[in-house]
Amino acid sequence: MRQYRLQMYRSKGFDVDMKNYPGPVAYRELARVDLSKPFMASGVTGREFMEEMVDLAVERYNKTKGLTLTCESIVRSC
Repeated sequence: MRQYRLQMYRSKGFDVDMKNYPGPVAYRELARVDLSKPFMASGVTGREFMEEMVDLAVERYNKTKGLTLTCESIVRSC
């Protein structure tokens, strides 16, 4: 468990050796998510879902602060 968590934190979830995978811990799964697979029951991929949520958040932020920020790309997600 300790090795797995260290790898998760150091690589920010991008380079984890699955031989250290501890399985479900305290009713919560600790595993990487494949962003190219469908996300929940929505039918869109995880990456498309994140893009929609980022666009919504940026739109609200711009409206609140009176700015014109845009999102060029999503590098990583937690």
